[in-house]
Amino acid sequence: MNYSAIAPGERDFFQGVDFLTEMQNKYQLAFVNANILQPDGLSTFFKPYIIKTLEGFSHKGKQIPSLRVGILGLLFKRLQLVINKDEPQLMMTDPIEAAQAIVQEMKDQCDIIIALAHIRYPQLKLLAEAVSDIDVIVGTHDPIYRLNPEIYNGAITIIGGNQGQYIGDLKIDFDKDKNIIHHSGGLALLNKEISDDPEMKKLVAEFKQVKSRQVRTQSNKR
Repeated sequence: MNYSAIAPGERDFFQGVDFLTEMQNKYQLAFVNANILQPDGLSTFFKPYIIKTLEGFSHKGKQIPSLRVGILGLLFKRLQLVINKDEPQLMMTDPIEAAQAIVQEMKDQCDIIIALAHIRYPQLKLLAEAVSDIDVIVGTHDPIYRLNPEIYNGAITIIGGNQGQYIGDLKIDFDKDKNIIHHSGGLALLNKEISDDPEMKKLVAEFKQVKSRQVRTQSNKR
């Protein structure tokens, strides 16, 4: 699906640390998280952030400059993230404290900073208030959504629910100094009016066939 960055949620770890590592390496997935640490607590398990450069281009006789976009990931703190006791027991720090530290490192390298925040709804506003250099927050986890972006301490915040029913569509305009001067967009409901992607539909069908065979096999063993 050509995502630039992915912030794993807590349920992704139900599949296991080894599974996530294998998927990341096999498909070159850009997993980002700033507050999940290795078992020794000395370094992050994923890259805390990435910086993606959008190349400049000409438009209606004007030259649009390149833009350095920093993207960090956050996950709300849990007492136990890894369920399987035989796998590395990752540590977690407070997501807002982690964001405060990592954004200090990012801000001089980026023109805009986006936080992929898999944290509880009340924490989104706290995040924006605690880390003023974040320009955009993409919030998820709680079953709460807002059709239009909300502004918290200057951070444009998209709140998209918890089960993938909505997709955020945010357009941002900048001035010549790369300051945000206007934004538009919001959430789009993924309903029947939006056609299925053929490749993804095929993958889902194959997955259901495999699960169906597994269920039948388990039933026969009983």
